[in-house]
Amino acid sequence: MTAAAKPKRPRAELDAYYTPDWPILRFVLAVHEELELLLRDPAARLLEPCAGDGAIIRVVESLVAGADRKNWVANDINFRAVARLREQGIYTAHGDALAFKLDLGVHDAHIAVAITNPKYLANFPLKLARHLMTQPRPPAFFAMLCRITLLETPARAKFFREFPPHVYVLPERVSYTGDGQSDNAGAAWFVFRPGQTDSRLFWLTDDHVQPGLPLDGE
Repeated sequence: MTAAAKPKRPRAELDAYYTPDWPILRFVLAVHEELELLLRDPAARLLEPCAGDGAIIRVVESLVAGADRKNWVANDINFRAVARLREQGIYTAHGDALAFKLDLGVHDAHIAVAITNPKYLANFPLKLARHLMTQPRPPAFFAMLCRITLLETPARAKFFREFPPHVYVLPERVSYTGDGQSDNAGAAWFVFRPGQTDSRLFWLTDDHVQPGLPLDGE
């Protein structure tokens, strides 16, 4: 007798799955020197285009010199998230990240660093990467947290040949649901830089380890 398939969990409204601190910590500790170098310019700003509950902003701010709250520009499609971020003193726009323009309208101010956990549906991560990296002045560093299965399919291979990423793999799966459940896929940070011509693979092995998760089929 074949076991009944587990019912699928309904997806959250607006695909809102907020990021726990540990995968942000692992990644930022690996790249913080690069970020601090980019943020030495007083006109440099940071962008969180899918800001959610602001976890990425808070963690980066706590670890990276120059990532002060006043230097952040945020955006989210959920007006409730926008209201909460504004209450925290974070300048936050309300809208689709694919329509966000990097021209800040302030003399010399520019987005040097963008970092986010985007929604995964409808190939949104690659649409966002293309949108940001084809701006007249793209970020010098754009990182997004995605399932490692983003590397699959011929269409995505074509995209990654055009925009080769550096991929920072998280050894543990990430739970975004608050109940310890995870996807049946690993996660990684995909990093794009203007002029980057090769893809590279890194493993994040610092001590910020998520507790063990119950994994389907294991």
